[in-house]
Amino acid sequence: MELVRYFHLNPLRAGIVDDFKTLVNYSFSGHWLLAGAGECYWQDATYVLRQFGKSVIRSRKGYLAYINEGIAMGRRPELVGVD
Repeated sequence: MELVRYFHLNPLRAGIVDDFKTLVNYSFSGHWLLAGAGECYWQDATYVLRQFGKSVIRSRKGYLAYINEGIAMGRRPELVGVD
């Protein structure tokens, strides 16, 4: 789950989007699908969302809270690899 959070926060950390709110509408990341902002026929959000709850509403709320908590963590060297 930590890696999912790291990947989905990359557009924000890179300055491609301005804030967490605009990240939801960034369609070049799987985050927008998991957040419920769009659909993608080839991506399955079920596995990730199930980690946060049994209902779609509860799981999306939990997912978004989890991603939002990661913003303050900044760059995660242990998830990046060799610098």
